[in-house]
Amino acid sequence: HGLLVADEVVSGLRGVFMATLGENDMILWDGCLRRIGQTQQIIAQMRAKQRDFIVVNFQITEEEVYKRLSWRKICSQCGKSFSVLDGTMEHCNACGGVLIRRNDDEDVEAIKSRISAFHEDTEPCITWLRNEGVLVDIDAMRDPQEIFQDLLRLIEK
Repeated sequence: HGLLVADEVVSGLRGVFMATLGENDMILWDGCLRRIGQTQQIIAQMRAKQRDFIVVNFQITEEEVYKRLSWRKICSQCGKSFSVLDGTMEHCNACGGVLIRRNDDEDVEAIKSRISAFHEDTEPCITWLRNEGVLVDIDAMRDPQEIFQDLLRLIEK
C-alpha cells in the first residue's frame, strides 16, 4: 500500500545489525532515515559508536519518481531490481527469472501515498540532518554513472 515500516521494527533490526559490526566495517543503508525518530536514533547510535558517517540525499522531482517506478522491474526468483526503459527485457540477466512489477509500483494511489509520506515524514528528517551538518545532497536527475561516481567520491573521503 506504499506505507512505511513501523519505527520499532526498523530500530530493532538496525540495533541487532549494528551489534554485529566490527570497528572497521563500512555500512551503506538505503532508505532507512524516513522518520524523525528513526533518524535521531540512528545518528545517536552512530555517534555512540564513534563512527564517521554521512547521509546522502538523492534529489529527484516527483515526475521522475513516477517515471522511474514505471520502469522498475524485479526478478521473481532472485529479487534483483532492474530499470527497464524500453520494456523489452523480460528475464533476469543474473538468474534467468521472470521480471515482474511490484504491486505498489503499478498502483498510482500507493505511489501518491509514498510521496505524501515523504513530504510529511522524511522532509523534516532532511532539514534536521542538514542542520546537524551530516547531509550531502546529490542531484540524481543525471546519468547513473555520474551519480555513482559522486557517491564513490563521498565514500572514499
